[in-house]
Amino acid sequence: MAAEAAHLTLMRGDPAQLMDVFSLSRRVNRKVTQNLWCAWIYNLIGIPVAMSGLLTPLIAATAMLLSSLTVIGNTLLLVRRD
Repeated sequence: MAAEAAHLTLMRGDPAQLMDVFSLSRRVNRKVTQNLWCAWIYNLIGIPVAMSGLLTPLIAATAMLLSSLTVIGNTLLLVRRD
């Protein structure tokens, strides 16, 4: 019952795990911020270009795919061990 109500449950009896959790949460927040900035810049550039008619649907779809792959690749950097 207590484990269900807790915000954080340690699976082992080592309180030092808390420092790892806090470190990971800071890294995740940094990646989310980076990904939001990348998406904002993409839209800042892409929307005016599309509105001007210089962007074909194929190029727009490719740019959106590359934007998504950039976000995924940036997020996968969290898995990398230092």
